[in-house]
Amino acid sequence: MPPGAPSARLEIVVALAGTLVPLLLWLLPVELFAGFAGSCRFHDLTGLPCPTCGTTRGILALAHGDLATALRMNPLLFGFLLVVWSWTPVSWILWLGRLPRPRVALDGTGSRAFLLAAFVIALLANWAFLIADGR
Repeated sequence: MPPGAPSARLEIVVALAGTLVPLLLWLLPVELFAGFAGSCRFHDLTGLPCPTCGTTRGILALAHGDLATALRMNPLLFGFLLVVWSWTPVSWILWLGRLPRPRVALDGTGSRAFLLAAFVIALLANWAFLIADGR
């Protein structure tokens, strides 16, 4: 794979973002981000948490190594970030080794529909957890 190929560019972006963003969040004090976890329009209008409630607090907790709080803040986000951050070393290896990026082949609309349904179910389950948690 040539160094300028789209796959190579994607891998370096993922590798750098997956390395630098958590490092930056870990180095910066949590208080700096306190204003971002403020009022939510959806909650103000409905009295319910939005499906992504706790995202900012979860990211900060995860970046500071507080896994239990991150999981409680937003389980879906916790799982997603663990997958993304676990891919970071793979991205470095692929980019530095100039290796081809693995591809997932979706065979038609059935696979896409399944992935969409799985995403919607995960989002609804996350939302149900947040509501049950009393947000």
